[in-house]
Amino acid sequence: MALIDLVFRLKDTPQTMIGALQLDALISEQTSLANGVTQYAVEDGAPVSDHISTEAEKLTIEGVVTGASVSLFGTHGRSKMIEAKEALRVINEQRQPITVVTGLDVYPDFAMESCDISRNADDGEKLHISISLTKIRKAKTREADIPPGKVRQNAAGKAGETRKPAGRVTSRQAAGRQAAKTTPSPQAEQRAKAAGLSPSRLKDGAVYGNYERLLPWVR
Repeated sequence: MALIDLVFRLKDTPQTMIGALQLDALISEQTSLANGVTQYAVEDGAPVSDHISTEAEKLTIEGVVTGASVSLFGTHGRSKMIEAKEALRVINEQRQPITVVTGLDVYPDFAMESCDISRNADDGEKLHISISLTKIRKAKTREADIPPGKVRQNAAGKAGETRKPAGRVTSRQAAGRQAAKTTPSPQAEQRAKAAGLSPSRLKDGAVYGNYERLLPWVR
């Protein structure tokens, strides 16, 4: 009589849901609320809330999935345990927020951090599940109108413009820069003469470039 009473009493008890997975029994439900508080001194009279940041809410659920109630009605209970384990694998692989429902609260937009699934020989057809979840905080964009007095009239409708031209480089300027790179210095000409290199050849860009790399070795 007690066994039949237990089976029908479970039907009236609110079931814990982890996403699409239903637990047969909830062992523990732990909610963690935390804030990040500054370690520095706060100026007297300043809003203290500006120095305290709210951290993400955390949830830890421990429960049991058993095949005993299924076996009681003639169905093999191990298939239910396999499906429960696979459902937790899907939650982990999809990496999407889920909703957790217990008898006391509803937790939307929670993501799985870790999940431990265990069973032993003494438990029989039962899975012990311990899952840790964290609340996903979502930011919302907000638009605000700037008062007309704060906007300069000549800046209205512009998105970062400049009146300065980008500038151009003429062929004469480019040639002058190239000549500056290939014209040897007086010290380089003296070293070239000492090394027996013709100064006319030294003005050639290729020869000058090779010679400049050899200058440290010319004595």
